[in-house]
Formats: sequence, C-alpha cells, structure tokens
Amino acid sequence: MKQLELGEIRNGFPVLEKKDRETLLLLADDIQFHSGVATIARQVVLGTCHYFNWVQLGGAMKHPHEGKKVNIDIAVANEIGLKDPSVEIFCISGYGSPHLVRDILHSYDISAIFHITDPRFWNWLYSMRAELETICPVIYLDLWDCPPVPAWNEPFYRSSDLLLNINRQTHQFVKTLLKDNVFDLYKSDYNNSLQQLPKLIDYVPHGQDENTFFKINKTDEKVVNLKKEIFNDKADDIKFICFYNNRNIRRKMLIDLIIAYRDFCLDDEKKINSTALILHTDAKDENGTDLSVVINDLANELNIIIIEKKISPQEMNVLYNLSDVTINIGSNEGFGLSSLESIMTETMIINNTTGGLQDQMRFEDENGRWIEFTEEFPTNHNGRYKKCGEWAIPIFPKTRSIQGSIPTPYIFDDRCDWEDVSKAILKVYEMSQEEREIRGKKGREWVLSKESRMSTTEMSHHIIMDINLLLEKWIPTRTIEMINVNKELEKKKTINMGILKSEL
Repeated sequence: MKQLELGEIRNGFPVLEKKDRETLLLLADDIQFHSGVATIARQVVLGTCHYFNWVQLGGAMKHPHEGKKVNIDIAVANEIGLKDPSVEIFCISGYGSPHLVRDILHSYDISAIFHITDPRFWNWLYSMRAELETICPVIYLDLWDCPPVPAWNEPFYRSSDLLLNINRQTHQFVKTLLKDNVFDLYKSDYNNSLQQLPKLIDYVPHGQDENTFFKINKTDEKVVNLKKEIFNDKADDIKFICFYNNRNIRRKMLIDLIIAYRDFCLDDEKKINSTALILHTDAKDENGTDLSVVINDLANELNIIIIEKKISPQEMNVLYNLSDVTINIGSNEGFGLSSLESIMTETMIINNTTGGLQDQMRFEDENGRWIEFTEEFPTNHNGRYKKCGEWAIPIFPKTRSIQGSIPTPYIFDDRCDWEDVSKAILKVYEMSQEEREIRGKKGREWVLSKESRMSTTEMSHHIIMDINLLLEKWIPTRTIEMINVNKELEKKKTINMGILKSEL
C-alpha cells in the first residue's frame, strides 16, 4: 500500500496532520462489524480519516467487547496507507445514552456529531438538542424507504443541522417537510454568502470502494475455485447463476424470489441442472422464515444454495463475479447495498422499483435526464418512466398496500409479482455472456461517475465539503446559564407565610 503524503489530495481534499484535523463523534453500528449501517459507516470513516479524526460509540446487539475502548489506527493505516489516522471506538451494547455522549464531549474536542441509522432508536440523542446546540452541530446521514412523506420524522430532521440524504426520494421528503427552512446543497454552488444558517441538506448516497468491488474474469482461478467449492461435482454443469445477498426478513420477499426462480426453471427442464440460485443469508430468522423448509417443500429439485457464513469483502467480490445477475425485490428498501456492490463488479441487477433501488437503475425522463422527484411525483413505482440504465432490469410493483406500526404509523409496501420476477430472470438468461458484460461495464462506469455519487471517492468528497461548510457557518446558541435558586434566596431576608415566602 502506497503511503499517503502530507498535503496529498485524496477524495478532493488534502491529507492533514492529526493535530490539524477536526474530530467528529460517530454514532452508528460498530465499524468493525458487517451490518449494512456498519458497512457504510466504515466507508465514511475510511474515506475521510485523512481529513477528520474519528471517535465512535460503536454499537451492537450484544457487543463482545462491551465497555472497552478500541484503537484501530494500525488497521486503518494498513487499509488506506495513511501514516497517522486517529480512529477510536467505545464498544457498547445497544445504541448508547446521553451520559456516554457527555463523557466523550467532555474528554475530546468534538467539532460535530455524525449520526447514522433509524432515528427511532435515538430519541435520547434528540432530547439533548437544547444542550447540544451550545456545544456542536449534529449531522444525520438519513434515508426513508417509501411514501407517504414520513411526517413523524420531521422533529428528527429539524433537530439536525446537516442532513445527508442517502436516496433521492428521501431528499425530496426532507425538502417537503422542512419547506423554506433548508439550503439544498445538491446541484448548488455552495453559496458562501449565507448570513443565517438554515438546515443544510444534500444528496449523498452510499459510496462503495471501487478497489474492493471490481470485475474479475469468470475464468480467473479465484472464481473457478469458488464455483467448485460451492457446487462440487456439479460445477461444470452450472452455466447461469442468480445471486441474493440480503437478510432473511419478510420485506426482502425472499420466498417470492425462490418461487420466481422455480417458475423460471420449470418451463425448460435443462435449466434445472444448468442454473443455480445462491442465497447469502441466514437459513432461519425470526423476522423471516425457515428456508430449509421452503426449499425442501417447494423447490427441492433445484440448485438452490444457502451460504450462511460471514464473508470478507474480498471473498464477496469473487462471489458477485461468479454470478450473472444479483436480485433485490424487497418491498421496502432504503438503498440496497448489494445492488451497488454488484454493479461495481459489472454484474447486472434485477431490482424492484421502490425506495433507493430506483436510484441505482437511473430511470430517464423524456429528455434522457436522470428523473427528479417532486412533491407531486415522489416515486416511480407506477412506471411513469420505464427506460433505465442497461445494467438493470426493473420490476414495477403489482400491488401497493399501506402498512403501519406504532413507531412507523404508515408506509407503502411495494410488492412486485413473482411471475414478473421470473420473466426478468429469463430476460437476463437469454442474453449472451458478451451482452451481459457490456451492460455490466456501463453500470460500473456510471456508479463511478460524478452524477451518481456512488463511489467512495464521490461520497467522501461531498461529505467533507458539506461538513466544512457546516463548521464554517454554524454558531452555537447562547450557553445556558445555571442558577442555584437556594443561594439566591439566601441573599434575601424572608419571612415564612406558609405557602409563600415574602420579602421584607
């Protein structure tokens, strides 16, 4: 790994000495782990640690190192070639608490709090708003899956100073809710003449590292060996592979995918032995189903392989390259990281048209431009625009029902028809390998572009630029003055009149 030199430009900004960097407090899943939130938080840290120092409250359901502080400077240095990174993690179970944040704010010179994930788990953070306004700004990397506009999220949005919206649908939701109290940095000229700082908002999608996920030829030894490891003596017979890389939970519609794959196979007997569906997920999940029963009862004659083990990004890159198409038909999806990783490897995708999955397919308007969402047009679920990037096969929801719970009172559930999924798989299957590769290459070129913002380079560039503007313009509110009422009263001579004390 080439060592980064002081002053060298990385992701659009120079490498700073540790003493010259602002320090940010990250609230998110522990970046040492592999959840979706941890993955994107790790990319944020790795992409900006030459310019910022990071302290994290790193959460997990049951953290194996709870209560410990971990310094990962050496690992970060080895990963990106930075001489003196500063990344410390306070390991916690759950999501943290006010007293932990206060301890860190007291111990470190924190310039801003950077928060990722669902705000419902962080009510305690937003209840500290009046206190934090006197100390440092709050940055929220946020997203929402589906219309209607989530009005109950408005207090969280208003309690943040910079909102980085992960999908373009959410970007419009935030503008709708906050109305005139925002300065939209997306496609703006970063107007530095702002006299009074409103809420800053920007479109900053997940960025993935183009050096971690990339194209490998299917004849490469790594790909060939993995295929043999997965399929054993059937490896030479398998000519077409569908890939699923998501959790086994209801909204991911995994059973629908299995049925769609079965339908695709059974219309031509030769597909039964020459195609496969790989599921990188848990075989059982309380929020999903028991896949062993589903496959045994409904598709036991097919080549459906479940891979449960945790896989490194390097191994995952090989798995995407082994596959011919990656499929995500979730009925709600804020972004869909597996789709982006797939496109990075020049592997085609099949996506349901919902939430952030729409962004990665790049639907075009009648003028060939990337579609823009508005209050009147918040989503393309009904296929108003059907033309999209050649790397993607879109599926439009067949039914939409509005769901709800106490913390999430209403949200549309966009369900596509499994028969449409089967037809989409067939469409990719009938393409030549050469056509799939041409389409996949166009996908990688686009996600690495400035327009998409979906590379680590572009994501990091916009995060640094936005935070710089925030720190330049942000002014703390007047410090709260604490008055000891008892001592004030002692200064005055009083007589006790039972209910009230009156001054003499």
